[in-house]
Amino acid sequence: MKIIFLLILLVFQNSFASQESISIKDVEKIFLDEIKNEKSSDEDKFLLFNLAGRELYNYKYFDKSKEYYEKAIGLRTSQDSTEAYINLMAIEHAKSKEISKRTYDRAMDYFKKSKKISDDGIKRYMEFIYSNFIDKNGSKKFEGFYGEFSKQNSIKKLIEEKKYKEALSLINTTNMEERDFVTKIRYDLLRSIVLGKKNLSLSCKSKLDKYPDSIAWTIEACKTLVSYQKGKTPSKADLKRIVESAKEQRSSSQYLVQIFGDLK
Repeated sequence: MKIIFLLILLVFQNSFASQESISIKDVEKIFLDEIKNEKSSDEDKFLLFNLAGRELYNYKYFDKSKEYYEKAIGLRTSQDSTEAYINLMAIEHAKSKEISKRTYDRAMDYFKKSKKISDDGIKRYMEFIYSNFIDKNGSKKFEGFYGEFSKQNSIKKLIEEKKYKEALSLINTTNMEERDFVTKIRYDLLRSIVLGKKNLSLSCKSKLDKYPDSIAWTIEACKTLVSYQKGKTPSKADLKRIVESAKEQRSSSQYLVQIFGDLK
């Protein structure tokens, strides 16, 4: 019997998206202003289409999510389309509990042409898809998802270069609620810089609610992000508190602390 495997656990999901009810128009509104910006390059549009596809996928608007992922891969850019092709398979599975050979072949064609199939994680992932959904005589044995698409050093470098959309697009948000607090702050901060004041749910807030009086720099950072999502741009005093707190605690995340000033 074929294993019914929930691909949602393997793709780049926002694990707390289901906390709120939000319409397709509400999600699209977050991205459309930037997408329509005449100054937006195809590289920028690719990243925005990709992020819109992810956000819509997380809220289970699968058809609309597919539309944005298709728009992303339809652009001629040098950006990594791995997430789009993986989530297109996930969308098909979410709707029909199957993955067609056509969708599989399309993803595999991209991975071969881009040489990403040499990545051990992607190779084993595609082997799993083939065995469980394409090969009628496959083992149908789940062996787990191997590899991590989001390379931490690459994300840090992109942040230092202020390429925030690119950095955000690389983050694997699977099980974000179980990640360490700095990782949550990084994700919430990048999301806030890229998307702006949209009253977004923040992954750091649950810990802030639990330890509101903590002197940790991450708590100060989360307080600032929560206020920002409520419409308040950080003041010089807010930024100073985060910087001084992180410095006193000898945080290794100074590269993150320095970009809070880019919250506009």
